[in-house]
Amino acid sequence: APIIKLLNHGDYQQSVPLLKKAVLDPDNSWAAYTLGHLYSAGLGVPVNQQQAFHWYLHAAESGDRFAQRQVANDYLHGWGVAANPQRAAFWFRQGLMVPQVANADYWLGKDYAKGRFLPKNPTKAHWYQQQSRQLLHTLYAEKVGAAAYDLGLAALQGTSGKKDPAAAEQYFRIALTWHYPPAANALKRMQKENHS
Repeated sequence: APIIKLLNHGDYQQSVPLLKKAVLDPDNSWAAYTLGHLYSAGLGVPVNQQQAFHWYLHAAESGDRFAQRQVANDYLHGWGVAANPQRAAFWFRQGLMVPQVANADYWLGKDYAKGRFLPKNPTKAHWYQQQSRQLLHTLYAEKVGAAAYDLGLAALQGTSGKKDPAAAEQYFRIALTWHYPPAANALKRMQKENHS
């Protein structure tokens, strides 16, 4: 809250060291993304596009969707980093191909299966769940971390058949390598449940 108060009052110079301290917490992608903006605009620090890119990338690798799109644009236009269309495409896929539609289909399928909207409708439930799985597998082929994570959850909960904790763990580990931090918490929960 003190950082936000400083930023709101335009005290950018005082907020920079606090933000740099805050980014030591790997879950605080907001601080890194904000530092990127400050360096890009020269607020409280000299304008430095390389530093801006460094902080945007830090936030992007922590799973921040806005930072992922910024990194994609930086790679596309060569802002603070050498232009690289392949890396731009990779980060656009990470930042834009969020499996929200897959999640919506998944929950619609569950609700139809439980009869929450209307009387139970197994045909509609199956159709929505099938749509969700197809989209998730398409996104997984594109190396989207959120898709790997959601496939892990589906395997863990047994939504596409029986529960498969081994497959879930594999999906979560892949999601981590594709810069999707929530997978780390899922793996910790699985380890805790296995030891209890």
